[in-house]
Amino acid sequence: CMKTRCLKLLVRLWLGTFLNQRKIEMYFLKNGWVETINNLNGHGLGASDVFVALLSNNKELVRQVDRSTVLKFIHFIRILGPLDTWLSFLVALCAPAESAVGRMQQLVLESIF
Repeated sequence: CMKTRCLKLLVRLWLGTFLNQRKIEMYFLKNGWVETINNLNGHGLGASDVFVALLSNNKELVRQVDRSTVLKFIHFIRILGPLDTWLSFLVALCAPAESAVGRMQQLVLESIF
């Protein structure tokens, strides 16, 4: 379908746009596009790769992720199972740049149980 192909292309372009560019990563957050990317998760468009790349090296951005984003992520794990995609998201969310974010770890655990 043409719509799906266009969305896949857009998602890939987003990935290339902000890759390791803090200012652009924060611009995505400021404009609400992090939520847009999250809404595209689970549709086979590669949005989860973009989300992981966006969060994995930006602790400041991770600290601003809200509860609804975490709940949506947990919903994907419950529905689709513990795929590598969601586990990579978990690592990016809870330990960006290999540095633990206790608040996110606690939020994930509270949301699971």
